[in-house]
Amino acid sequence: MGEIRAAKKKMTNDFYLISDSKDDLNDLLQEREFSSSERIIAEVEANTNKIELIGSVLLELQAETKQKVVEWATQLLINTTFEQIGGKWKKPKYQSERIKGNHYLDLDLDRTIENLVDNPFDKTNAIQVLNREHKGHSVLLIIDSSYSMSGRKLVMAAAAAATIAHLFDSTDIAIIHFGTKGSILKHFDSEESIQSIVERIFNLIPKGLTNIYQGLKVGIEELGQRKQSSYTAILLSDCDVNTGKIPSVIAWRLQGLKIITFPPVNDFIADILKNETKGELFHSPNVLDIPKILRQIFVEKFSQ
Repeated sequence: MGEIRAAKKKMTNDFYLISDSKDDLNDLLQEREFSSSERIIAEVEANTNKIELIGSVLLELQAETKQKVVEWATQLLINTTFEQIGGKWKKPKYQSERIKGNHYLDLDLDRTIENLVDNPFDKTNAIQVLNREHKGHSVLLIIDSSYSMSGRKLVMAAAAAATIAHLFDSTDIAIIHFGTKGSILKHFDSEESIQSIVERIFNLIPKGLTNIYQGLKVGIEELGQRKQSSYTAILLSDCDVNTGKIPSVIAWRLQGLKIITFPPVNDFIADILKNETKGELFHSPNVLDIPKILRQIFVEKFSQ
């Protein structure tokens, strides 16, 4: 009980920072509808592993209260995902390649040493340099926002957006969400803060049926506006398709699709999507798995 009281006190102090005055805060805490969220926030503060509990109260809160809870949860999620990915890993901006011709380029010392260790007798081909041409890479995040994604799954989607925003510039990220229909939440090339991106995920209202075909279609159209050929497409869904065309008829256009599923999962659809795209399938039982999965995806991709 002492831990919960301490967590409640910390939560109250945090809310002083985003309230106009102490009186405003007291009025807020006295609202009848806020009592359940206060308990959940206190429990989350005491144990970050339960961060997904925030999703269970968002739809029940009135506008003013919800906004303050979203602001608090956003900052907590940003901090938590940053810790889970192990700090400021960033996509490399330049391509490392074998030296070609008589060029005055910067030596990629780490990769050159690795090559010499692997093959000490091939010194000519061991040398690698940094090509200073910017290495563009697009990240397409497709989020299931159907009714089945209510609650903790919405928090997991927000965690994915936060993690990607830590790793990539916002102009290289596009976010699609879908229920019965698909729509664009964030376009490529639009600059947006990580706080704004995560808050927009939290403010989604899960509704409609699960039409993965529509989500993939809108994502492919958005990706077609980009000039870079290098991209990573990520689908977050329980894959419980119950309307629209079979997603496999369009999924093949997103080769290498990374599918992150939330339980309960329709394994049949998930496996079809994986096979059609020659992609990878990841299962995420809780929110803290998301940053680790995404870091694994991108660190492996850019260390090849």
